[in-house]
Amino acid sequence: DGEWLVTSSKDRTCIVWHLPSQRAVAVCEGHTDAVGCVCTSQNPATYLSRGVFLVSGAGDKILKKWQLPTHSLLKSYRALQASSSPGLVRLTSQYSIRAHDKDINCVVSSPNDAMLASCSQDR
Repeated sequence: DGEWLVTSSKDRTCIVWHLPSQRAVAVCEGHTDAVGCVCTSQNPATYLSRGVFLVSGAGDKILKKWQLPTHSLLKSYRALQASSSPGLVRLTSQYSIRAHDKDINCVVSSPNDAMLASCSQDR
């Protein structure tokens, strides 16, 4: 929907940013090495059905899929900020798969979100 940006980092996380408010609102934690790439859903129908996801690839040779609840993420973030321990919403990966023998450099979702492709220096 053009309101979100996801960044990957050497600190082993992905950060979800809400562009209109210019705020980091969620974090994806779980990789054991630097996260080198990330992709999001491509199909507009995925956004309408609220099935938005992101996939991260890292130096740990793992691909992780994360559900991205864009419809409720800002509400969860605002509630967390109003609590006694403000911070970022913590997302949980839906699944992980060891995809390569070396660091994962790139991941992309097909236009219909049915397939993923990843690359590494191993193949």
